[in-house]
Amino acid sequence: MTFLARAFGFRLPRPETMKERASADGRSKIADGLQVEFPRNPPPSFVNVIVNVNEQPTSGRAFSLVELLAVVGIIAILSVAAVPVMRGLGGSQSSRASAQILVSALEQARTAAILSGTNAYLVLPDAQTTTMNATNRLRTYAILRPTVDQDANNQDDFQTNFAHPGWILLSKWERLPGDLLFSSNRLTTLTNRITPTGVLFPGNASASAMPTIGFSPGGGLAEGSGTNGLLFASSAKVTNGIAAVADRIEISEYSGRVRYTGIVTNTNF
Repeated sequence: MTFLARAFGFRLPRPETMKERASADGRSKIADGLQVEFPRNPPPSFVNVIVNVNEQPTSGRAFSLVELLAVVGIIAILSVAAVPVMRGLGGSQSSRASAQILVSALEQARTAAILSGTNAYLVLPDAQTTTMNATNRLRTYAILRPTVDQDANNQDDFQTNFAHPGWILLSKWERLPGDLLFSSNRLTTLTNRITPTGVLFPGNASASAMPTIGFSPGGGLAEGSGTNGLLFASSAKVTNGIAAVADRIEISEYSGRVRYTGIVTNTNF
């Protein structure tokens, strides 16, 4: 009892005093006269400490010039280190966006073949397309199909007021962004080369034979279109005919369905 009283700051009176107070106080009757006397001003404890929330800190320590310069230096170092990462991310996003656009173009050619009842093509000028300037070879593409003129009135059956040139360009000429280019090795496997007379080409007005990926009216690949799909990469990633990193698009031979299959490494280009 004495130990607990000291621990909590209480004071125990002498036994004689407790007995006297016990007999004098009719409100408290304890068998052996034990009564605890609480001090008038008990010491503060965790149960009676009151915090004034309105009090404000008296003072705060400011940053020194050396500390501010150190923070600025760290930010500068991190910014420089992040530049190559952001550049790589930008290139990756560009190739992925191009892949999705190419997938859509191939699907458009397939749909055109099914609806028109004749083959439709994605034409891809390669290095052998001599009538097109070098800046557009291996980088441009377009969708076209031959005209369907069953009633011999020099009009395409699926377009009105259109003179009969033999071919219809179903899209404008598109160009891969940046330094992306198609695989020359992959385009040589496309043995179905066509010469769309009357179709204008970027950089030159005359047509020449170009490799194509063609679709038949049944939706599958046309003869000579191959089954290896398309491969394209950044010219900076190509060394001695080998692409360190390239994007690949596959086409099913029989169904003609197109899908982007991701990145391949160290492949013939």
